[in-house]
Amino acid sequence: MSLPIFIQDIYFGERDALHEFMKQDKSDLRILESSFVPPPRVNLEELYNGARYIIVGPKGSGKTTLLWHMKRRNTPHKSNVILFKSQLRREDRDQLDKMVDMIIVQDQKSYRQEADYKTVWEWYILKNIFRLIAPEDLVEGSELYHDIVLLLEADKKKFNTLYDKFHVDTVRGKVKINLDLGVLKSEIATEIAARRTDDSKIALLDLVRLVQESLRSLKIKPLTSIRLYFDELEFFISNDEDGQRDRRLVRDLLFSVYNTNLLFSNAGLDVVTYASIRSEILSSIQITTQELSKIISAFGVNLNWHNENTDNHPILEIFENKIHGSEINQMGLQSENVWTTYFPETVSNKDIKNIFWITVCTAHVGFCFV
Repeated sequence: MSLPIFIQDIYFGERDALHEFMKQDKSDLRILESSFVPPPRVNLEELYNGARYIIVGPKGSGKTTLLWHMKRRNTPHKSNVILFKSQLRREDRDQLDKMVDMIIVQDQKSYRQEADYKTVWEWYILKNIFRLIAPEDLVEGSELYHDIVLLLEADKKKFNTLYDKFHVDTVRGKVKINLDLGVLKSEIATEIAARRTDDSKIALLDLVRLVQESLRSLKIKPLTSIRLYFDELEFFISNDEDGQRDRRLVRDLLFSVYNTNLLFSNAGLDVVTYASIRSEILSSIQITTQELSKIISAFGVNLNWHNENTDNHPILEIFENKIHGSEINQMGLQSENVWTTYFPETVSNKDIKNIFWITVCTAHVGFCFV
């Protein structure tokens, strides 16, 4: 057999990047990875090292592809992806409301009561981070690590849901610690005992702050990095009560990602949490504050594929790479030039690349004009 290959053997992939990664993993294909092209004006090194960690872009702009590329490319590290929309279901969010405090917010001379999810998200992020850290990763602080895993219920053998078996009390903002403090090995046991009430309850905020303040006492081995990725920040855009709650959930998660990254950075630990969010979801958060806008501006990247030079547009490069990947998968070699191998030079006296580009623009306007 020789090149070119049949068109049915060219793998262009799925409409959804997550489904494509899953499908290719099952088929032991790496075409999506090999065809990856960084979005214009995005500094990948800043994303790899955690200098930037919020990915913003419209639907279909490649947020998930970029996030999964980072997970696979930025090795060696331990990582996990949390699918915000798929894994945190409506019933999870209903349970979440039992764990939060209510705060009074002033808005244009009026006051309203709303849930504050930041503490719960910080707890959830810490829990998932410590599920990725293994005892052998530590240079210092093994006893403290042992205690934090117990207190956060971050044991890898347990199921990991949003609210888990924390035995949430009906009193908001408090949790019950169902363990004998005698099993704790570090000085954090004294702090927990001082804050725990007679019925073994402790304010969730106190528990989270104690863990956060203890991070400086931990030291992990060089070249050991921990990466946590949040994808599918897409919840419902609606005007009903659930829609408003989802907006606050997304807003407070972004605040919590920022705060947690700051704490780990100050502790000298190579631990970063990332979040990808659709720009239209971000715009729909009517209560977005100036503080959040500053965080997005400082630590976010915007996916914008606009490029005046259509002859060398990165989208065409992705197209070429997918054909080359398919050729290598089928034949073990690739053609020198995709365009001359598979296409006529012109159609109706128009350059084939230009025709292809018009087709891409018709299918996805964002690639041309965003």
